[in-house]
Amino acid sequence: MMQTEQLATQLTNSRGRQIKFTPERLQQIRNLVERGKSREEIAELVGATVGSLQVTCSRLGISLRRPVVFNNGMGLLRLVAVWVFRR
Repeated sequence: MMQTEQLATQLTNSRGRQIKFTPERLQQIRNLVERGKSREEIAELVGATVGSLQVTCSRLGISLRRPVVFNNGMGLLRLVAVWVFRR
């Protein structure tokens, strides 16, 4: 499987378009998601449309779902969602 950064460069270069999602920009997107920013906020910050952000992240396996965080009075805790499927 290709590295995310290699795939991002290949997707943009192969079509002859300006590289909007550079490896640095992809890391910025990951950081913004971790900080709880919405898709709309991230798109505005990186200079892309929400649609192109979603499509690119989907192709590269980058989740745009914000982490669930709550304050228990002693500090912030991050919940990790675990899905259990029963047959």
